[in-house]
Amino acid sequence: YTCPFVEKFSIDIETYYKPDCGDQSNVFNLMSAEKRQRIVDVIDIVRDAISQTEYKPEEDPRLYRSMRTSRGPLSENWIESRRGQDSAVGVMCAYKLCKVEFRYWGMQSKIEQFIHDV
Repeated sequence: YTCPFVEKFSIDIETYYKPDCGDQSNVFNLMSAEKRQRIVDVIDIVRDAISQTEYKPEEDPRLYRSMRTSRGPLSENWIESRRGQDSAVGVMCAYKLCKVEFRYWGMQSKIEQFIHDV
C-alpha cells in the first residue's frame, strides 16, 4: 500500500500458502539481517483468546465438525498432532511478511513500530 499524499510511506504484505504446520523457518528467503529483525507471530485458531463479544459457538474450532469433509473438532494440540503427516490431512499455513517503511526524520522508528504492533 502506498499513499500519494505521504510519499515516503509504504506497507507491503507478502503471503505464501503452504501445506504444512508452519514449520518453514525462512519461506521468504530473507537475508540474515532481515531474519534478525523479524518477529514471528504464530496464530493458533484453537488456543488464541477471543473476546466474549465476538465468540460464536458455531465458529469455535474446538466444537465445529464439518459434515462434508468429516474434519473436526480440533484438539488443544492440533498443530503438534498433524506435524509430520502428509498434506492430505488438510492443513495449510499462511505465511505473512509485513514490511513498513515511514521515511520521515524524527518519527520513523516510532511510527514503524506502532504500525507493526497493531
